[in-house]
Amino acid sequence: MTKQLKSALRFIAAGVMTAFMFVGVANSNAQDITDGLIAYWPFDSDLNDAVGDSHGEAMGADDIAFEQAQWGRGIALDGVDQFVQTPVENEEMFDFQEGTGFSISAWYKVGEFTKSWQALIAKGEGNRWRVHRRGGESVLPGNGGNGDVPQGETAVDDEAIHHMVLV
Repeated sequence: MTKQLKSALRFIAAGVMTAFMFVGVANSNAQDITDGLIAYWPFDSDLNDAVGDSHGEAMGADDIAFEQAQWGRGIALDGVDQFVQTPVENEEMFDFQEGTGFSISAWYKVGEFTKSWQALIAKGEGNRWRVHRRGGESVLPGNGGNGDVPQGETAVDDEAIHHMVLV
């Protein structure tokens, strides 16, 4: 089993600054932003999960920088080998669960892509899920195990802040 398949979540992207990211289970009775969330990483000044214990760990040769973002601060990844990984022992929380909805949301900015295959957020390959760049494209489609969900034609490597939701 590869390290990527063992990890719960990996935030990997070249030149990507993420303002915040959250993963939640759909709940029609939600009263505030944290109702139904299973993880929320503001990335404002640390890699901690603000609603649970899936705190991120910085991976790569250099420390991950925190820079001014649209709202507060965000992480700035170097595009070489940096990513954030969550604990393996929490990984089942991020599996598709029968009878529930599942969504992933992120605000991000891409300065430039440096590899032809890169992920913004991923839980492995195959029947897992991910939001990724594939084969040199400038878009980030989602994949939930049955093939890619088209993102459209909007290139995201334009230094602008983008928002994505994968449901």
